Amino acid sequence: MRAIFSCFFVSLFLISCGTHNTYQKKSLSSHIETEKATIYTDFIADKSKLSITNLEKSLNQHDYQIGPSDVLSVDVFQVEEISEEEIVVDNGGTISLPLIGSIQAAGLTPDELEANITKILGEKYLQNPQVSVSIVEHISKRFTVAGEVKKPGLYPIEGPTTLVQAISAAQGEGEFADLSKVGLIRTIKGNRQMSFYNVNEIRSQTAIDPQIHANDVVIVNQSRFDVFWDELTRFFHIFVSPAAFF
Repeated sequence: MRAIFSCFFVSLFLISCGTHNTYQKKSLSSHIETEKATIYTDFIADKSKLSITNLEKSLNQHDYQIGPSDVLSVDVFQVEEISEEEIVVDNGGTISLPLIGSIQAAGLTPDELEANITKILGEKYLQNPQVSVSIVEHISKRFTVAGEVKKPGLYPIEGPTTLVQAISAAQGEGEFADLSKVGLIRTIKGNRQMSFYNVNEIRSQTAIDPQIHANDVVIVNQSRFDVFWDELTRFFHIFVSPAAFF
């Protein structure tokens, strides 16, 4: 099997993506250790290329729920002492601002956090404060697209995202993609489960386009490798769910 799939196997657990290499007849396990360093290095080098445009971010960020490690910008109009260009949400889900102190951010949308900050400032410190909160970098909620796509990698969830949109985020399927059986791996209660979807049917509106959740992995198979899914599920002990995810 081509080493791209071997690269993918490691990428699932290193949060990385592989590179296209020539076809080699090696077992899945023989590739794992030898590919790790190269794949991880490739991911670090390409990480900066994975973000989407600022316009796309602005369209979806108001529905996005903030999570730990996300980077926020908090601007209080004409009050630079309170404003923060970049502030990281800590592991407890809070941020710390001058005057206000610690305030809960995780689980809220930017608009909701704006309202909370505005209320606190208005009650104690300022008259009619004008507060703006935006997402600088989405860290807490991401998904992976791997396999036969043009740009495999790790992508942020910045609003409701479907399977078809996830493939589009990776710049679409590759030349040899088999869209009749696209895999979606999701961890449910600690167990990795995989369901399959016919993207051709989804695009023709004869099947439902499932929502992507944080940490989901989308795998687009190559049409030339029919045994890929069997080897994948055996190697990583993934349960193939008879029911689809929605």
